[in-house]
Amino acid sequence: MKLRILASALVLAAVASAPASAMISKQDLNSTLNSAVANGSVNATINGDTVTLFGVVESKFESHKARQAALKIEGVNSVINRVATSR
Repeated sequence: MKLRILASALVLAAVASAPASAMISKQDLNSTLNSAVANGSVNATINGDTVTLFGVVESKFESHKARQAALKIEGVNSVINRVATSR
């Protein structure tokens, strides 16, 4: 019985100390990306603390801005940038 209680406490402690990456808001991410990219369309998927960007923008500069914006979001530790440019 004591072992079961201890195991439950360890599981609860692990869940409570889970990284903030599990809390990345898709809505916040999309809002941030839309604000960062003036011309084009960037969408994202979230997998843990990794964000994958995809879409089309006018220049490499816009693609870079999208990546930088995603990295500023709390919980995002890495960004895979698959954004294409139209130029």
